[in-house]
Amino acid sequence: MSRVERSYVDYSKYNHYNKYKHNNILMMRGVKVMRKVIHKVLLVIIAVILLSSAALSVNNVYAAATYQVEIVSESSCKVGDEIVLSVRVKNLSEIGGSVDGICVLTANITYDETKLEKVSGEGKNGFTITWGPTLVLDSGEGVKVDAEIALLKFKVKDTAELGETSVTLTNITASNGTEDILTSNSAKTLSLVSANDNNNNTNNTNNNTNNNTNNTNNNTNSNNTNNTSNNTNNTNNNNTGNTNVGANTSDNSLSSQTIPKAGNNAQKVISISMTALIVMAIGIFRKINNLKGI
Repeated sequence: MSRVERSYVDYSKYNHYNKYKHNNILMMRGVKVMRKVIHKVLLVIIAVILLSSAALSVNNVYAAATYQVEIVSESSCKVGDEIVLSVRVKNLSEIGGSVDGICVLTANITYDETKLEKVSGEGKNGFTITWGPTLVLDSGEGVKVDAEIALLKFKVKDTAELGETSVTLTNITASNGTEDILTSNSAKTLSLVSANDNNNNTNNTNNNTNNNTNNTNNNTNSNNTNNTSNNTNNTNNNNTGNTNVGANTSDNSLSSQTIPKAGNNAQKVISISMTALIVMAIGIFRKINNLKGI
C-alpha cells in the first residue's frame, strides 16, 4: 500500500472518529438539556403535591368545626314579673379537640337595663356560670350534642316601657380544649306587656262562651247537610290518603338515608392525585438515572 493510500485510510478513520465524537457531544448536550427539563417538571410536580397537602390540611382543620347558640324563652312577659331565658348549643358538627366537644363558652351579653334587671344565672348539664361583664360557661367534660347549658333569669322593671326589647349574645366563642371556635350572634326578642292584661283573659272567656253557644246552634242546623258531604269527602280522602301514604313512605326512606359528605370525596380525589404524581416522579427519577449512564 502506498503512502497516499495509507494517508487516505488514516484520514478516513480520523474523520469517522471525529464524526462519532461530534455526535456523542451533541447527544450529551441533548441529555443535559433533557435533564434540566425533567428537573423543572419534577419541581412542578413536587410543588403541586405540597400545595395539595396544604389544601387538604386546611380543609381538615378549619372547615369542619361548626355550632350555633340559641336563646329560648316565652315571647312575652308582664311588667314586674320574672322571665327565664334558656341558653342552648345546637347543630354541633366535627367539634373535635381534646374533649371532642364544647367545654367552654364565652359571650358578651347585652340588654336594655332600663327595662330588664339581672336576677341570677344557673349552669346546666355540668356547666358552671360566671355572669359578669362577660358571660363565661365552663365544663370539665363538655357537650358533644345539642344541649341546654345555662339559665338566665331577668326581672322586668316596674318602670319599664311597654313594647319589645331583646337580650343578645355577641362575640360568642367556644373551646374544644384545643382551639377557639367562633359562631354568629344570638338574640331573643321579648314583648313587655302591662300587668293589667288579666282583664283580657276574662273578656276572652266570655267571648268563648258566646261563641260556643252560637257554634252549637249552627252545628245542629248544618249537621245533616255536612253528613252527606262528609261521606263523599271521606271516600275521596281515603283514596287520596292511600296515595299520601306511599308519598310519606318515600319521604321517610329518603330522610333516613345518610348523605355522604362532599369533603370525604374531595379528600379521596386529592389522595389519588397525589399518589399518581408520586408514581410519575419515581418513574422520571429512574429515567434520569438511566441517562446518567450514557
